[in-house]
Amino acid sequence: MKPLLPLPLVFLVNLLPCLYAATDDDLPTPVQVGKGSYATQPPRDQAARPDVGGKEGWGDLSQVFTHMKLWVPDDYKGPVPSTDWWTSLVTKQWSGQLWSYPAMVQAEPTGLVMSYPKTWKLSENKRTMIMQSASKLLVHGKGFVPEAALADSWSDWLVSIRMPQSPQTWMKATIGHGLPCTWIETSGIDLRIDVEKPNWFSATGAAVTLPATGTGLGVESNGDCYGIFAPAGTRFAMDGTSLAIQFSGAQKWISIALLPARRDMALYAKYAPVVPRSTKVSWDYSPEKGELVTTWTLQTENLAGGSDLDVMQGWIPHHYDTAHGVKPEFAFNDLTPM
Repeated sequence: MKPLLPLPLVFLVNLLPCLYAATDDDLPTPVQVGKGSYATQPPRDQAARPDVGGKEGWGDLSQVFTHMKLWVPDDYKGPVPSTDWWTSLVTKQWSGQLWSYPAMVQAEPTGLVMSYPKTWKLSENKRTMIMQSASKLLVHGKGFVPEAALADSWSDWLVSIRMPQSPQTWMKATIGHGLPCTWIETSGIDLRIDVEKPNWFSATGAAVTLPATGTGLGVESNGDCYGIFAPAGTRFAMDGTSLAIQFSGAQKWISIALLPARRDMALYAKYAPVVPRSTKVSWDYSPEKGELVTTWTLQTENLAGGSDLDVMQGWIPHHYDTAHGVKPEFAFNDLTPM
């Protein structure tokens, strides 16, 4: 057997240069962005690593990334975020659960699902925590069958979800971190909302019998309170088990807010029509003072056509505690399980 021993050694020595040789086509190309850069594709040796389970290889992910279908408008040209909290919206026809805190939002073939998570539960594998909600709203349209959910536009902590059936028939939702409202704009849709065990109430928190006409309607479901705000003259009525929303004019939008309690309906009504269109975070560091100042900027639009452009923005506690120039009309109240 001794004469056979050198053979494997010779084989390995000859093979190794072939395994690790790389052509120019295999190498990622750096793209300069400011003082940093990103690569056009992952390194080939990283693309072939085993996955977490260790059973199968990833294969050449550079080809997957290069040729992956992105769920964005057809005319969009440019980079897309690959690790943002809403990235599943780009990589899938229908999004995963998007936690904008306080709301959990998910785009599905049936419409837009909203929930109000308040508690955590340990998963079956005891490795992760799962958020739980006692209630759920489904925003959809009568006969509305969207083709997909697209990332329509985005900025630092904001994203808009466009769900088109045709160029004339669509629904667009705007969500963002710390925003208690989800804004839904529509075209060519008879809007409906499904909610389990609804108890309808007015801006004062008093019970309401449908149909009703106005700028808003509250609903309590399994202890969770939502405010549904709309243009003046909107009619709210039951259509089977769904809430039918009939607009009286050219404005066709609703804003759904997660309310701490029924009594907060009137306060949220002031801000509900004001939708953010763009968000930006900027930093200014002073070495002399040893101070970092963070500036949060929102560009907004009043869907009701009013001049008030103030938006209700929630903050993570350590940001809220050190904020300057913020004068809330109400005490800090944590709607989100952190």
